Order: sequence, then structure tokens, then C-alpha cells
Amino acid sequence: MSRSFVNGFPLPFGRARFAYAGLSAVLLCLLSAFLLVGCFECRDEYAGYEVDSDGNRTDRYNYVCDEDQEAAEEIVVGAVLPLTGPSAAVGRDMENGFRLAVEDINARSSLPGGRKIRLLFENDRSDPARAAGAYERLIERDEAPVILGPTSSISTERIIPIADRNGVVAISPTAAAKGLGERSDYLFRVTLDVGRLSEAGVRITKERPGYRTAATITNSADTFSRSGDEEIRKALEKNGVNVVSVQTFSRSTEDPDFPDLTEQLRAVAGADPDVLFISAQPLGQRSVIVQARRLGIRVPLVSSLLTANEVESANRSLAGSAEGAISFTNWSAASPAPLNADFIRRYRAKYDDRNPSAFSAAAYASVRILARAIADADGSTDSRSIRNALAGIRNLDTVLGRFSFDENGDAVYDPVVEIVRNGRFEVLGTP
Repeated sequence: MSRSFVNGFPLPFGRARFAYAGLSAVLLCLLSAFLLVGCFECRDEYAGYEVDSDGNRTDRYNYVCDEDQEAAEEIVVGAVLPLTGPSAAVGRDMENGFRLAVEDINARSSLPGGRKIRLLFENDRSDPARAAGAYERLIERDEAPVILGPTSSISTERIIPIADRNGVVAISPTAAAKGLGERSDYLFRVTLDVGRLSEAGVRITKERPGYRTAATITNSADTFSRSGDEEIRKALEKNGVNVVSVQTFSRSTEDPDFPDLTEQLRAVAGADPDVLFISAQPLGQRSVIVQARRLGIRVPLVSSLLTANEVESANRSLAGSAEGAISFTNWSAASPAPLNADFIRRYRAKYDDRNPSAFSAAAYASVRILARAIADADGSTDSRSIRNALAGIRNLDTVLGRFSFDENGDAVYDPVVEIVRNGRFEVLGTP
């Protein structure tokens, strides 16, 4: 005589089996209520996204069930990055830094109650309007109490009223324009603003390599670039350096093409400065470097937050063009900070021997700083509690060095000045 089974339990033969099956299901759920303190709760869990060649995003979800929802509670953290568009290389570096930090934190169960961080990425395509839209979606659709990004200062300007209106913490790893932190109760910045970078950088480089006259060139259409140029010129004046030429160009952040700067750079050459300061986004930095060298300008080229990616790209366009370039920056691969060597080792292990950039380091540090604030807030997912904990961070060891936030939510730590020698950055000086 054969037997049938439902959920592993044998059914009696005959017509009674249908009534028994229904009763068994009820009894099983009741038994679960006593033994497991409630039936499992199931949900769609976000599993990442795909971005096609046109920049369109498709979200992916997994259907999962938790035995204990509270113990498995995740902290949703949004991330707004340029995953396509002119700044896509920066976005990829930062995405890598975010993912590595979250992997470390979740694997080590370092948050109270064993909670884990779940990242939700939005692609702003290097467009400030899309960054604002991404913030709105992450707040309204996903109820994220914290959002990482955006990357640029001009996009960060757009999201400040959104974050403040909704009481959501915004942590920008890279927005460096002067004064942004003063305009928001909920914005925190992990990179040093250009004022701190410029003051320290000019003080160091005025003596080595040394200069008495300077020229500047900047993108007047970009918030970070304009702010950087203003702060550079203030620092030069403070240190007794005569600015002999001030040049501008105009390029929006979402424009993939870069203008011809022959007229501006010939004016620089005619002024015969000892040094040329470049205030621009990454594409602008490497484009000015290459165009300046092609026109025969041989003086040192200096830029805030110039990274190894831009150096390599400039050298690919024109061999040796970035040699001698100087960067005022927030992170160096040569930093002796105790956490730095381990970060570089694990980044290379995870990403096929690729070296992290300053953008990767800032992104990684941002998540670790956020995790510290969540821990200090006893694992709270309330944005105000996290905001208050972030405001109290002082002298935290990070890959950027000993890190604090000031009263405006701006980062405080020692900057680094680097110079390109034989195609690689070397530390030129620190304060």
C-alpha cells in the first residue's frame, strides 16, 4: 500500500486525506508560533543592479525569508554615484571603496545587535539634477536614513535642501568646495575642503619646489573649481606670491567633451609664471596638463585632489606630460597611517591587483566613519541619532589619518602634498 506526503507527514488513505491535509497545515503554523515565536517573514531583498550602455538601470531582487526579523534587521544606506558619464571612473573607484568597507563591517559583525549595512546604489550620470532625483527616490521609496554621495560639489549643492527638508544624513566623500558644510545641518564631508588643502599646500610648495609668481586656470561653470581657484589665490596672496595671470574656461560636469584652451594657455605662457595652478574636475585636470605641455609650458603644474588615475591618463595622451605635477590631496598610498597598508592590501586582493585611488580611500573611510557613528548611536537607524553621533566624532583612526568633524560637519585631518616622479606620486610634504 503506497502513502502520500505533505511537508514530510504521511497522509491516511481514503477521502479523509483532504481534510487531514488542511488540518495539518494549520497545526504546522500553530506549532511554528510556539516553537519559533512566529512564522517566517518573507520579503524581496535588493540584490544589485545592471546599467546598460545608455545608462539605464535595472534593479534586481531576491526573495528571502527571515526567522527573526529584528535580529536580521539591516540598515539601508543609499549611495549616489556617477556610474556612467564623464566621471564614471571616479564613480567606479568610489563604488569599490564602499563595497569593500561594507563587506568588512558586515563580515565582522561590528555593528550593535549584529546588524548589517545594505547599500542601494543610484546612478546620477554626473548630472546634478539626476543626483537630486536619486536622493528623492532613496528617501521616499527606500526610506534610507543615510545617503553617501554625491561626488561633486555642484551636485552636493543640489541635494542640501532635500537632505535638510527630510532630516536625512548626507555624507559626501569628495565634495570639497568651501563653505558647503555651513549650509546644512545634515551634510558631512569626508574630504578636506579646498580652503584647508590650499592653505597647507601653498605653504609647503612655496619653499619646495619654490615660486614667487603664479598663474591660475579654472572651470568657471563648476562649483568645486571656482571655489578651489578662489582659495588658491587667497593662499598665494597670504604667502606673498604674485598672481600674474588668471584664466577661465566653461564646461558643465555632464559634458563629455573638453574645450580647446589654446588661447588661455598662451596667455599663461606670455605671463611667464613660475607655476600654474589648475582648479578643475578630474577630466579638466588631465586635459589642462596635456594641453599645457603640448604648448610648451614647462613650469610645475599644481592641482588639488589630482590622483594617480589622472596622471596615468595624461601620460597616455602625451608621454611624460604629468611628470613633476603636484597634488594637494587628502590621501596618499605612501601614508604611514596604521590602517592604510591593510586597506591597500585588501583592496588589491578584492579588485584584481588594482591600486586604490584617493577617491576609493575617501569612500572606504566614509563607510567606516558612518559605522562608528551607528555604533555610538547604539545601532540606531534614526537619522537624527546618527547625525548627532557623527557630529561627535573626534580623533578617529582612519585610512586618511586621525579624523574629526568640525562644528560644520567638515573633515579635519592632515593633508598631503605629492609630486609625480617617474610616473608615480611621492610625498613632497605634510604640515
